[in-house]
Amino acid sequence: MGTKRPPSLDIAAMTGVSHTTVSRALNDKVDLSARRVRSKKIHTLAVLISEDLDQTDNPINPFFLPLIGSILKYAGQKGYEVLVSLQQQSDDWGTDYGFSRRADGIIFLGCKDYESYTHKFEYLNAVGDPWVVWGVDRPDCAKLCIGSDNEGGAYDAVRHLVGLGRTRIAYLGKSAPEHPEFKERYEGYCRALTEAGLPVEDALHGDVFLEREEAVAAVDSMLDDGIRFDAVFCATDLLAMGAMQQLIRRGLRVPEDVSVMGFDDLWVCSSLSPSLSTVRQDTGAAARALIDGLSCLIENEPVHLTRMPTQLVIRESCGGLNIRRH
Repeated sequence: MGTKRPPSLDIAAMTGVSHTTVSRALNDKVDLSARRVRSKKIHTLAVLISEDLDQTDNPINPFFLPLIGSILKYAGQKGYEVLVSLQQQSDDWGTDYGFSRRADGIIFLGCKDYESYTHKFEYLNAVGDPWVVWGVDRPDCAKLCIGSDNEGGAYDAVRHLVGLGRTRIAYLGKSAPEHPEFKERYEGYCRALTEAGLPVEDALHGDVFLEREEAVAAVDSMLDDGIRFDAVFCATDLLAMGAMQQLIRRGLRVPEDVSVMGFDDLWVCSSLSPSLSTVRQDTGAAARALIDGLSCLIENEPVHLTRMPTQLVIRESCGGLNIRRH
C-alpha cells in the first residue's frame, strides 16, 4: 500500500480540514497499513447515524429505526457484526472506525444538511476507506449512493391526489439542493401538477424540514392567510401527521375537505385516525442494497448508484385502505 502523498495533492485544502488533523490521520493510516496487509478482514461494519432532529430527546429520524433493524438482520445473515453509533455534528464522522480498524466499512444514515458534510465525505475519500451513504445523490463525493426513487414516489402520490379531483395541492417540505432527497420529492410533486395542467404556486409551498411542529405552523400560516387548498403532500410522514392533526383542530375534515399524503410509511401511519396515506420505502431492500454495495467496495468490486422502488399506500386520509404498486 502506497503511503507517500504526491506533492501536488493538498488534502487539507481540498477537504477544509486542518493540516494538523490531516497529518495525524495520514500518519495513523501509515502506521496501520502494515497491520492491514498482515491481518484478515474483521467482518465488522459500522452504521453511523447523524443526529437529524433538533429535539435532544428525539435525535434520530424515525424512518431509520426499521432500516437499522433490517441492516442488523441482513448483516447477520451475511456474517457481519455491526457497530451502531449516533453521530453529532461535531464528530469526525467515521474516521476513527477505519483508522483504528474497528470496521471494514461504514454505512452513513442521514445528514441534516448534506452540503455541510461534503468536505467530510471528501476527506474520507482522500484517506480511502470503504463507505456508502443512504439518500445522497452525490456521485461527485460519495463512493456509493443508495436511495429510494424519491421523485417517482412523490409523482405517484400527487398524481393520485389529482385523480381524486384535488386541484390545489400544498407541499410541505424542503426543496433546496442541500436537501437532495426532499428536493427530488418536490420535483416529483411539480411534475405531477404540471402534467395535470395545474400551476405550481409558491403560496402552497410550506418550506419546513422534519418536525411535526413545523407542519402545524405551516398549516396555520396558510389558513390564517386565507390560502385555499384541498390536499397536502408532505415530504415525510412526520410532517403529514402534524398537518393532519392541525387541519382537524382547525375544524377541517380529512379526507372530505383536505386529503393528506405522507412519505416513508412509518409503522404508526396505520394506527392514526384517520390512517395516513403515504409512500412506502422498502427498508428491507434498502438494507440489502447498502450491505451488498459496501461488501463490493470492501472487495474492490464495481458498484453503481441504486434507486429503490417505492409503493403508494392509500389509507383513510385519502379515502381508501388499499396498497397500489407503481
